[in-house]
Amino acid sequence: MVAREELKLLEHSERSINLTMALAFPDRTFEAIKRLSKNPAYRGMCDGLRRPSGGNAAEGGTAGDVTTRQVSCVNPSAAGGETLDPSIPVNAEEAREALARICRTDTPHLLLSLGEIEEVVALAGVAMREDPEGPASRQLQTLVDKDYDQWIESLLPSQSKASSAVSNENAPASGSRSKTWRRRRARVHQAAGGSSKPPSKKMLRRRLYGVVQSLYRKNRSRCAKEILSGDWAKEKKEVDLEKQESYWKPLFEEPSKPDARLPHAVSRPLFELSLPVTLEEYEHALQMANASSPGLDGVSRKVLCSLDAKVVVARMNLWLLACHPPSAFKIGVTVPLPKSAGVTDPAEFRPITMGTMSCRSFQCLLAHRSEGVLPLGSRQKAFRERLDLAVDHR
Repeated sequence: MVAREELKLLEHSERSINLTMALAFPDRTFEAIKRLSKNPAYRGMCDGLRRPSGGNAAEGGTAGDVTTRQVSCVNPSAAGGETLDPSIPVNAEEAREALARICRTDTPHLLLSLGEIEEVVALAGVAMREDPEGPASRQLQTLVDKDYDQWIESLLPSQSKASSAVSNENAPASGSRSKTWRRRRARVHQAAGGSSKPPSKKMLRRRLYGVVQSLYRKNRSRCAKEILSGDWAKEKKEVDLEKQESYWKPLFEEPSKPDARLPHAVSRPLFELSLPVTLEEYEHALQMANASSPGLDGVSRKVLCSLDAKVVVARMNLWLLACHPPSAFKIGVTVPLPKSAGVTDPAEFRPITMGTMSCRSFQCLLAHRSEGVLPLGSRQKAFRERLDLAVDHR
């Protein structure tokens, strides 16, 4: 038991309590143990274990009650899924009611009418008891897609204005600088257009300088890696799209191997994953989301940062209530990236699928929530927000 182990460490005057407990319980992450130690219910349970058994009986409680409360907090699956934190829903119905209240309050930030919001609330309760592919679930998906599509369409004009403003800022000044810039562009275009005269060394250096500067503005980390590896000076070769498709299409269309393993419960149902999204959570998730190329909708991270956070948070709560993200989240753009410069074999490429920026922000938010409550194994290194180095390299 976590509480009893902490009391033993305190008796031995152990300094790094959380680190030692992370080593003693490898099925729990260091961050999960730190959050558990700050839980008021857990602290009260530890205080109750410190008191003598007679004192507990005098206060109307017994040692058995303390043990039961401890099991409910540390391993709630053994106590019927109960929890001591009043802010955590004890069942799916409570989680749905909390999201329904928030969605009704956030109606001005959504593009659905009040009647459609009430329809989502009613259908969410029906879909919980029906088949996930039933009529209620299909109607929920339709309403979520309607709000999302209208919202994205409203962002496109503002995004085009922002992009035009950026292009105007990057445009060269008028006068002699503009003429010099046009002459240089013309020479570069002539050298790249297959002219009979090969480009001079000065022209090649200028071209490579432009490549490095462009990469430095987009991704400084990748720029440093390419300079250290020497790939920045190598000629970039393009592989025919038909050749790429003939190699990757059979691999992508091959059915997955069946998994005959039987899953087993590792904790109680984690209804706190469906708690309403807060502004602080969204801002943290937006910072963690990679500021790479936008998805098919063209909405970049810069556009999301310029929006009122309440507008995005209202939609995330709507998705949680409906248990259906927008259908656009299921469509991505797969781009084959070369593992090194100058490769022509499709097997030397790494396919990367990019979703929309709103999808990536929502995924970061759910991943941050999951990491704090899921009993992740000590060998789980990928898709982790951060790891404690002392625990990671023990």
